[in-house]
Amino acid sequence: MKKTAFVVGLVFAWLAGCTPTPKPSNFDEFAKNEKGAALLVEYISNPKHAMQDRVKAMKALMARKWDIQVLRGLGKSPDKAALTEAVAKAVIPIYVKLCMEKNPNLEDIAYYRDQAFRLLEFLPKDKKPPYQKQIANAVFHGLTFNSSADEIKNRVTKRIMVSQIRELGKPGARGALIMIHHGFDIRELVGYLLDLKDNAINVQLFKQIQHITANPRVKIPRYYLDIVGQAKDIHALEWLLDRALDPNQEPEFQNYAFNTAVNMIDHKLVKSDIPGVVKRLEKFLDAYDPDLRWSGIYYMVYVEGTKAMPLVMKALKDDGTYPQAQEDPMKTMVDFCDQVMFEKGKPIPGAWEWIRKLLKSRNKVHKALGVICVKASKDMKKANLLKPFLKSRINLGSVFGDDKFTLGMLTTNCLQGLKMMHQVDLDLAAKKLTPKQAKLKKLIIMVILDKRGTDYAKWVKKDFAAQVKTTKKASKKGSGGKKSHKKH
Repeated sequence: MKKTAFVVGLVFAWLAGCTPTPKPSNFDEFAKNEKGAALLVEYISNPKHAMQDRVKAMKALMARKWDIQVLRGLGKSPDKAALTEAVAKAVIPIYVKLCMEKNPNLEDIAYYRDQAFRLLEFLPKDKKPPYQKQIANAVFHGLTFNSSADEIKNRVTKRIMVSQIRELGKPGARGALIMIHHGFDIRELVGYLLDLKDNAINVQLFKQIQHITANPRVKIPRYYLDIVGQAKDIHALEWLLDRALDPNQEPEFQNYAFNTAVNMIDHKLVKSDIPGVVKRLEKFLDAYDPDLRWSGIYYMVYVEGTKAMPLVMKALKDDGTYPQAQEDPMKTMVDFCDQVMFEKGKPIPGAWEWIRKLLKSRNKVHKALGVICVKASKDMKKANLLKPFLKSRINLGSVFGDDKFTLGMLTTNCLQGLKMMHQVDLDLAAKKLTPKQAKLKKLIIMVILDKRGTDYAKWVKKDFAAQVKTTKKASKKGSGGKKSHKKH
């Protein structure tokens, strides 16, 4: 009778033009209709009222599922951050409690779930972790990697939307990993976990991918390789190399796996434990595919230094496969010499000893590589090493694919290139070139191997002028031009 009388009193008050006043004892009555809910919004957004009473009013709105009014109450409050935290402290436990029930009311849990995540969104970043942890513990309660797929599905889908798991931050990671372990929503959950940028989580993610792909009949999507590549872990690196060595995979997939793996070799977490990696790289040296063979050679020397050169020389068989490579074999040799044998412009320990051995070998692949490495040294003092081969008629068709190209032609190019690079040094000293221009011109001189004489000089001049012009245009566009100084 009292409640009925109160509601009637509210109606008469509105009809009479009076505005009734909400108070803690009647919040539930005000929440029963739209006008009352609007007054509760005004009450909530007024910081003069006690915080505990404003929170109670907010809970009354939520109990009646006045979603828009809840948002207005938070949005209109001048102390929004403090109010949000107070409401979260009172409301999120309701959602957590519902999650812990064996058979929660699905309508109630859906409503309070959405309210909880809305509050999480409004909370300052440093205030979120305790609530994220509470929710994660409740949603994934009792689940382990040994749980069945049905157990995971029945528990998780009733309590949280997959898209909301991302909002749990690091506290939600273990639950997401359990779901991935059983194949649930892999793409979406992987994106969330990688965005956390935590290597320990990335390593655990790799382990789940390893579990999923343990069945040899499972076709591995390429994006799994990208996922594993994020884990700075020696076992992840070895797993990728094993995929690259798998004869059941397509060559394109193998190359992608290899390239993903070698991007990890630099990382200190994997370079300190290298024997398993070297053992796998050695297998690439026997590959018939020239791209894979060269990849193995490149990284064997990168990891092991010239200690790997006996294996490298053995791998560089004169078997005529090199012209079949996807990458131009000339570029491959230049990259090996410039980036591996002369890392950062300086010869690695033992480099010259092995370059001389390459030049003395009867194997034409060895000789060609040795000549190119002398050029890549950019050291005019080493030019005498090339002179014995200037008139050589050894055909390099099986190395580069051109049956008219000889070792003598290659040597002529490299010797001329050394002289041209020496002139670049003189022009730099005379301030005719800037350091950046000198570096660019040397690069152009170095990478061109199939031209000689005036043709070579003209080609370098033309290419250098074009690239300098392009660089100036890009620079001018980036600065907006000298006159206006506006950015475009």
